Amino acid sequence: MEARELVLTSVCGALYASVGFATFFGIFAPVFGVVRFWPAVIVPGLFALIFGPRVAATGGAIGIFISDFLIHGDALLSLTVGVPSNFLGYYVLGLIANRRQLGGSRLRLLSIVAWLVSSLSFAYFYFVLLEQPVDLTGSLVSALVSVAMFLPLAWGMVKGEDVYLRFGLASAVGLGLASTYIGLGVWAYSQIFALPPAVMGGQPKLPIFAAILLGFWTYCTEIPFLVAIVPPLHKAVIGAIPSLRGEGT
Repeated sequence: MEARELVLTSVCGALYASVGFATFFGIFAPVFGVVRFWPAVIVPGLFALIFGPRVAATGGAIGIFISDFLIHGDALLSLTVGVPSNFLGYYVLGLIANRRQLGGSRLRLLSIVAWLVSSLSFAYFYFVLLEQPVDLTGSLVSALVSVAMFLPLAWGMVKGEDVYLRFGLASAVGLGLASTYIGLGVWAYSQIFALPPAVMGGQPKLPIFAAILLGFWTYCTEIPFLVAIVPPLHKAVIGAIPSLRGEGT
């Protein structure tokens, strides 16, 4: 990495750790019923879109290690699960988001599929896995999340801004990989080592269902922020600092 990339990576990691730590204590985390969201993903998501995969992936890995250590204190768990999952997820996200060759009708179709998968995943997670009642409140929560994720997609299609369509697709793929890794990783870790109390209550030898629940939990509490907030935030940033346009590699 060049010196500039190292500085950007350090900033990304510090911001991600700070927001993540604050989120754990409920400062920045909106809560709907039993679902606590994770808005900290906005930080590496934005860095991936502007500065590319290496900065976002390395910054995300550093940031999650710091916040993990402050939250649950298990460095081995973070190094084997948190760090590699974040590096993988944000690297893939950055690669796809900055792949300018991907466009046209194929991109639009893939973006719609990604939105549908994310919306249906949230509904399944909320109503089936968490067994929340299908009432007016639950329906509104699910609908609001789906609409929030659709708005940047609609904007990208109407304005012809493929960068936001690619980002929606990239978020679904990158976060999907990271969430799967986290679910399986925490489950596997619990078969060998004791989990810290802050992770699944420290329960030993988690059942395989826990991997599914953790995977969906991670994906569904992070994807709304990536898809709904990063695109307009990116537009505001490059509008204020035009020289950042096209930084991604």
